[in-house]
Amino acid sequence: MFIESIHKNAHVDIRYLKSEIKLPIIFFGLDSQTFRKERILRTFTLCLLVLLVGINCQFSILFAGDQEKTKDFYELDLWEMRQISVVSKKEELIQDAPGIITVISADEISRFGARNLRDILDRLPNMQVRGSSGFPNGRTVLRGIDSGERDDSILFLIDGMPVRDTGTGGHNTDLYMVLPVEMIDRVEVIRGPGSVLYGPNALAGIINIKTKRFTNNDKTTASVAYGSFDHRQLSLSGGTEKEEFWFSGSVTGLDNNGDEFTLFEAPRPGPPPRPGEFRTGTSGYGALFSAGYKNLKINGLFTNARALTDFTPSKTRDIGRQQLTLQYQTSPSKRWNATITFTPSRAIQDIPGNHVQRNIGHLVELTTFGKLTDTMNLVLGSAYEWTETRFPTGDKRDNWWSEIYGQLDIQPTSRTKLIAGFQINKIRNIQQDISPRAGLIVDIAQHWTAKFLYGEAFRPARSLDNNVNRSVRARPLRPEITKTYDAQLAYSGPNIESSFTVYHTRQIDIHTTQTIPGGPTFFVNRGKVKYDGVEWEGKYKLNNRLFFLGNISFQTNEDDMGTEEVTRVPNWQVKTGISYASPRGFKLSLFNSYISETKPAEEIDAIPHITVNEKAEQYSLLTLNVELNLGLVINKPSLENVKLSIYGDNLLDVDAFSPDSPLELNFPIHSGRSVYATLAVSF
Repeated sequence: MFIESIHKNAHVDIRYLKSEIKLPIIFFGLDSQTFRKERILRTFTLCLLVLLVGINCQFSILFAGDQEKTKDFYELDLWEMRQISVVSKKEELIQDAPGIITVISADEISRFGARNLRDILDRLPNMQVRGSSGFPNGRTVLRGIDSGERDDSILFLIDGMPVRDTGTGGHNTDLYMVLPVEMIDRVEVIRGPGSVLYGPNALAGIINIKTKRFTNNDKTTASVAYGSFDHRQLSLSGGTEKEEFWFSGSVTGLDNNGDEFTLFEAPRPGPPPRPGEFRTGTSGYGALFSAGYKNLKINGLFTNARALTDFTPSKTRDIGRQQLTLQYQTSPSKRWNATITFTPSRAIQDIPGNHVQRNIGHLVELTTFGKLTDTMNLVLGSAYEWTETRFPTGDKRDNWWSEIYGQLDIQPTSRTKLIAGFQINKIRNIQQDISPRAGLIVDIAQHWTAKFLYGEAFRPARSLDNNVNRSVRARPLRPEITKTYDAQLAYSGPNIESSFTVYHTRQIDIHTTQTIPGGPTFFVNRGKVKYDGVEWEGKYKLNNRLFFLGNISFQTNEDDMGTEEVTRVPNWQVKTGISYASPRGFKLSLFNSYISETKPAEEIDAIPHITVNEKAEQYSLLTLNVELNLGLVINKPSLENVKLSIYGDNLLDVDAFSPDSPLELNFPIHSGRSVYATLAVSF
């Protein structure tokens, strides 16, 4: 974990940062290091853009009368994505919500060919899905905050309800790799603290997965995919409704051997490192459904992912979960609504030939929200969660936390909105804590909005960490805390969205390890890190056919000893895409993600370190997705329910490695060049 690299005698000259930043070539983020190799590709991209614009003009003339027939195939409405409820637990426009928000629609997910949640998140501002050799594709790094092997700095929600693993802190390979993409209506990402209304783990942000609600007008869809690295995937999604009952669901099965790499063992005293074979494959299944009857709603999540690792006796690790959410909503009056929710869950981590660990949880929550006056809204709620972790030794550890929260927003003028919120939380054996939120949102002109926000978030110790502490009679860990200031200027027009954000975050009481000479290792609260960054993102819909999007982010961090870039997260990320949808039944989408190199471990750590594998250098991940509606393409109405997609991943065949650390070898976080074909039939 990055905190273990905090040492008093470590210092890095700030000139390093200035000299090592390599600004990307603006167009599609192509880095200068591979410019010669990619010159042909850049020329091709420019020609492709010109060609698309030309085709667009021709089709505008030739097929003007055919637009209504093919409207559903290529229409993307930015306005449909501007309503959000996850920030304040009530419906509001994004520009009025007290958060820094990015929304990705199902249409965008389909256009750019995302095969899984990892692909979706990797294209968003200031985000990178990582993992370790033991937990591949298992965590997200957001705004520079990296908690090591565990995915416990971001809170996952499904339809606004938490998905947590309080035993180990979260190993989420299953969510990233086998969650059915076909069931996702949109993904809502809130960058910044989210504990005020949602409790633990929202240190860096929140990812809310909003599921689809299929109607009788929607068809059931079955798809089969095959591609590189023995990739095989089957999916089925659909739903029904009858009077006041409705059901929507999707299930997917995946088998992927993954790319093969030669890696060395992590450096350690004694014999020299030995080479070994490593694969990035994942296999398993995921099922996600939602159902409702009148005011009752049920969500279900069932996953199991077997990831290939390099250090366990069996070379595999199984991660899975089962979770149900039952939610009942009532309206005592025209101005007030109330919701009660019950969520039982179980998460399992199984290392064949080694051990099985189970984490069980039960969450009960009551929320009320409504209008005090025409210009004043109030949200109040309380929650209680009990958890139990069963260790391989047969030992059990239970824990609980409770909270009371509230948020008030006032609109003193037609252009001004004030927000104030709080959460009082109490964790077993830990003194109660208060997480506040405050904000000012101003409509400074037509389509222009300014936000000034402050928020805090907390993360309690994992059961696994406290179990280690009990064995050495150490004190219970205090929660980690983040405090974040955000300032954003945003524009929202009919066909364009753009925002610029500046943020500052402080992370305190960080959980790290301490070793007694000749004795055990246990967890303590020690150290602080501050983060500063800027983010720009935008979307531009030229017309119903041509669509652009992109984002640029820069972050830097420093610990309380003056050591910079201690989290080993890239400073620069530049991500750009272009998508064209033809009225003749095909979509063509190109996307590139430029990730700058990370600071070498030997420049950060005060202890000797040897890099034995590929260095984590800058790279560009270029993808191309082609989607064909066979009925429209070949003018056969009987085949309009058949779609063929061809997805090319990492077209430049670059090596993408994670940065190394004293406790963890650097390893590949993305496979090499690959091609996948998917055939989907609706009936």
